[in-house]
Amino acid sequence: MKRIPFLAGFILLIVLVRCGQSGAANDETGPIAVTLPDTVDLAFRDTLFLNAGQDWILFDSLAHDSRCPTGATCVWEGNAEISFSVYQDTLRHAFALNTHPNFRTDTTLAAGLSIAVLDLTPYPHIDSTYQAEQYAARVFVDR
Repeated sequence: MKRIPFLAGFILLIVLVRCGQSGAANDETGPIAVTLPDTVDLAFRDTLFLNAGQDWILFDSLAHDSRCPTGATCVWEGNAEISFSVYQDTLRHAFALNTHPNFRTDTTLAAGLSIAVLDLTPYPHIDSTYQAEQYAARVFVDR
């Protein structure tokens, strides 16, 4: 009979330790909450929560990355196009922003929410290829 409380306590301890470890991992790679204005590195398919989770921004996809790779000689510097979704109340706004200043690099949505792309990493290299999951967009968000 004394083994049952000991075993239950041991199992509870293991569960608590495992939950604490998984929570730490989620804090590093999971949804991000910010106070505006802020500059944030938003990883591919990550979500940025605003207004206590009422509004949020998702890095949907990398439409293309034609930036001139390091180690190459190019006619122009190129551009990366990043697709985002913004959810405000029950509305979804889908749009693309670019890294090159000759294209749309920022937008303003309902309620004055502004989003601007500042950078996209990693920068292409002639000897490397990257998967979408390796990208992060540096964005400036303000209201």
